[in-house]
Amino acid sequence: MSPERRLDLIRFDNVTSCVRKSAWQGTPFPEIDYAEDMAWAREMVLQGYKLAHAPTAQVWHSHERGQYYELRRAYVDGAVRVKLVDWPASPMTGREMFAAVRRLAFFLTTRRFDSFTDPEEIQEFLRAERYHYRDEHPTEPIRIYQATLGFADAMAQTALQIGPAEGFSEGAWIELFRFALVAVTGQALGAASTRNQTSAGERLAWGLLDRLLARGV
Repeated sequence: MSPERRLDLIRFDNVTSCVRKSAWQGTPFPEIDYAEDMAWAREMVLQGYKLAHAPTAQVWHSHERGQYYELRRAYVDGAVRVKLVDWPASPMTGREMFAAVRRLAFFLTTRRFDSFTDPEEIQEFLRAERYHYRDEHPTEPIRIYQATLGFADAMAQTALQIGPAEGFSEGAWIELFRFALVAVTGQALGAASTRNQTSAGERLAWGLLDRLLARGV
């Protein structure tokens, strides 16, 4: 079974739910810092239970989170996926890790793309970036960026389907792109952090990143 399929089987974000009493009493949520609902769901699936999605059971639920918090959350989520469903953790050197962080920092701080509102202009930017970063043997930072471009494109298409016909308001698209970059980069870094680092320098670099991103989520 693929990691994607295993993740689908235990995907349980306990914003609202109905749980069988006997299952709840027999196996309470584990006392862990993050993803206790998914860890519980994994144990339930292993015991033979099934999770079901009830789309009519709805609640209002939202958060006002900054990009740094979202990055930390994505980082921890990436590490948890490795532990829960054996999510593939690509090897990443300290140099590659810093390259990925530098690209992230650039897009989080630049104002160059704030004026992008026209869908055609956005599509041209995405096409140009895909062309520029095409590579038969990409490094891990390039793979992360390629995945970001695909994710951002998919979200842009969805936003255009449900949003105003004229396109994006100023600053809206770059925030969407930043979210895509934060989510993809954070999860990739979190997964890579679970791999054993061979040298003292590598352990120091990843330990520093872990201290910055894995606390207080």
